[in-house]
Amino acid sequence: MTDSPARIRRERAAEMAARAVEHSGMLLLVSGAPGMGKTHLLRDLGARLSESKRVHYVAADEFEQTIPYAFAERLLSSGITEDSTIAASAQTLEVARRLIDGLVGAPRGEVRTLLIDDAQWIDHDSAKVLRFVIPRVARRGVFLTVATRSIGERETLGGYLQEYAGASTVHQHVRLEPLTADDIRALALERFGAGISQRTARMLREASGGSFLGIEALFTGVTQSEIRDLHLTWNLPIRRASLPESPFLAGFATLSPAGRLAVEVASVASHEISPRVLTLVGEELGEPIDADEAIAAGALTESGFGTTVATAHALVASAVRDVMSAERARRVNRALAEVTDGYASITHALRGSNEWSPDLERRVDEYVRSTLAQGHLDATYEILRASIAIATGAARERLITDLGLLNLRHKTGFAVLDLFDDIAALPPSAVRDCLVIVLLMYRFEQEAAQAKLQELLMRPAEDPETATVQAFLGFIAMIMVMRSPDPAIPTELAALCRGLWANAPEDPSALSDQRLAWMVGPRAYEAVMDGYGIVALHLDYRNSEVEQVLPTLVERAFALPDTDLKIDALVPLAGAAVAIGDVRLAHTIAETGVGILEKVTTPPWASGSIRFMRAHTLMLLGRVPEAATITDLARELSYDFIDVETRMTFAALHAWIQVVMGRDGGAAPLEEARRLGELGWEVYASDIVTVVECEAARAAGDGHGVLAATSEDRVSRYRNTQRGFLTYRAHALIDLGRTDEAAELVDRLAEQRGTTWQETTGTLAWLQARLAEARSDADVADRLYREAAEQSEELSPLVLALTLADLGEFRHAQGDHAAAEDALRRAVGLLEAIEAHAYLPSASDRLMRVTDRDRRERERLIEALTAREREVARHLIEGSSNAQIAETLFISQATARFHVSNVLRKLGLARRAEVASVLSDGL
Repeated sequence: MTDSPARIRRERAAEMAARAVEHSGMLLLVSGAPGMGKTHLLRDLGARLSESKRVHYVAADEFEQTIPYAFAERLLSSGITEDSTIAASAQTLEVARRLIDGLVGAPRGEVRTLLIDDAQWIDHDSAKVLRFVIPRVARRGVFLTVATRSIGERETLGGYLQEYAGASTVHQHVRLEPLTADDIRALALERFGAGISQRTARMLREASGGSFLGIEALFTGVTQSEIRDLHLTWNLPIRRASLPESPFLAGFATLSPAGRLAVEVASVASHEISPRVLTLVGEELGEPIDADEAIAAGALTESGFGTTVATAHALVASAVRDVMSAERARRVNRALAEVTDGYASITHALRGSNEWSPDLERRVDEYVRSTLAQGHLDATYEILRASIAIATGAARERLITDLGLLNLRHKTGFAVLDLFDDIAALPPSAVRDCLVIVLLMYRFEQEAAQAKLQELLMRPAEDPETATVQAFLGFIAMIMVMRSPDPAIPTELAALCRGLWANAPEDPSALSDQRLAWMVGPRAYEAVMDGYGIVALHLDYRNSEVEQVLPTLVERAFALPDTDLKIDALVPLAGAAVAIGDVRLAHTIAETGVGILEKVTTPPWASGSIRFMRAHTLMLLGRVPEAATITDLARELSYDFIDVETRMTFAALHAWIQVVMGRDGGAAPLEEARRLGELGWEVYASDIVTVVECEAARAAGDGHGVLAATSEDRVSRYRNTQRGFLTYRAHALIDLGRTDEAAELVDRLAEQRGTTWQETTGTLAWLQARLAEARSDADVADRLYREAAEQSEELSPLVLALTLADLGEFRHAQGDHAAAEDALRRAVGLLEAIEAHAYLPSASDRLMRVTDRDRRERERLIEALTAREREVARHLIEGSSNAQIAETLFISQATARFHVSNVLRKLGLARRAEVASVLSDGL
């Protein structure tokens, strides 16, 4: 996700203000359509420079644009001079000099700031004055910021300022563009502390015209209760009443009727169309149409060397559609339906119809069957939506049921929440009740859903359809249990579900209503329930029982057909594997599930969880770059997952990755992730926010921050946790010299190892080694460090790298500089390989200290050797024997032995082979 545009603009304002002071003034040209935030940027600049008390804000007025020197008089009256009147006979040069005299002459180091807004309305004579003034004051202690909607030709003021700014390395031109969907998502996250989906952002963009003012109006209309629930909901409410007029209608309004018709047709079509289609539509309507005029005015654009035309911007099309009357839009749609075919034709036919007809119903049914067979779900949804808008009676009820079942099947029930009342009003049936129950889940109205669910599950099944719906809802009942404070499946529910699955058809051909065929799968439901059953075991830390049953359940789940239910069966098994510390098995399970996800046409209920588990286990395994790639992709999808908690767990994982990789941008997603605590159920990796806070504090060398993050009141609520955060806490206590507390905690972790504490973020041996070192027990520390390094090889490159860094520091303190350098070089290499840049500076500094000391030690030893002994040492490094040394140096072997003995003695070595390791670099 991109940075918040508001933050980017604040930073840009700060940068420009500093730039103006640094260069003793400058010109800043700000351009953009109405509502893009030009005035906000100007006022931000003024606020940043207001300490000088020499800031002037002046806005031009449209009605004054024909009055000579009207704007110049406004400038003078803003406090630049005492006399602001301008005689009617005044000349350009005279007015310009009055402005220059008033603007320049600020005390050294001060900058006078002139903020000119709505410059497009400046009268001609004042524009001439400004063209004369600006080059003469812009670098003489004057910061001029000019905001305008349009640049215009070179001879206009806007065109001149653009050229003037572009010719300088000091002056700047900033163009404010309409907000993108990603910009709006970033703004929502900054404003509300919770993210929104791409789909919602696109709807907001269309409604607002992509303007800052429009988005601000929409955001202001959101209530506090809606903000509180935003992390659970699927859409942000759009209340259009408060929206300003679209900035994209100005050009459209100036066109002739023929030019406007061309834009209307392109806007209604919502895609590129050929000039021939435009002409045919005009003929159908009996009205003249002129695409060339609309193209010349910039409302339409050509592509494909003139083979197609489209609106200049999608927001233009949205704005034009909003101002068209309903009857006008229907007429254009009917004309388009006659001259197009396929999806476009039926879409326009529906939008142009006043009433439902048998012929229209036949066309819709044929089209829906065709698109479903081809897997074109979006087109199917749109056609059904358009049909529901005009159908009546039984036809409308059937279409609503069709749309509801399709979205239920594809886990996009949030897309039909607006039809909830219509669905609830359908004639009584098991299918109707099933839709209502699942939509209540999407609305997080669990009590109402459970009441209706209980009634439906106990209802006698008089036909295969009811039995199939009951079997499916038995599975839904398990999901609801997993989203409760106590996610253990009760024995009574398990028995009820098994009975329902036994009564349900196993072959879809037994159903007369094939819309329900996808619900058939009782054996797969049973496998999912058995997988969920293991959750209660590891939440109670009965890990030995988990270890006993997990292999059988994994084998059974792997044997299922590759369907969405197989993925749902794998998710709790991956969670159980992490709970017992087998992260590699968990990753294998999650990787398998994600692989199936790419094959199935129907997503699982846990589509977000399986993706998160894959990324999370990669992070636990220290495969940081891979985890980063997967997380970036999955976060874009997470706002459409039925398992909404993954929005927040992915946000936390993103923050964790940002911290380890030493990047900015982790604060906002971490703040979003903190809303995990507001959920009413236990989630996988429920402690991830605390782990991220610990990682951030440790990377910053903030031991107290780690202790605050892991205080008892913060962590006591966790059940689904491996308590990896306690590893960070033990390290922090050692770093802070609180060895008694550290020893007590490490002893406790030793007792809990493999049950309520797993070594996912570091080994017990590592902690014990650091504790022994802190207590000056070098022999024990040496043994434990070796054990920790060996165990960490199997755990994670990050954990191994940090262990090796501590080992290197320990070896260095013990005087074993060669071993210290080796450990630290390995640590640095590992950190570079996994891009853990947060820890690289510290490890590199440690390595530098060791190598610098070794270099100084070598220099001292070399200085202690005589010239002849240095020659002998060189030959020893090359592996020469005494005889070879004697022959090369023309000395006797006895003399050679004497020199070799002196070299070894001065270097403090016992064997000649060791000389190379001590002096190779120095000689």
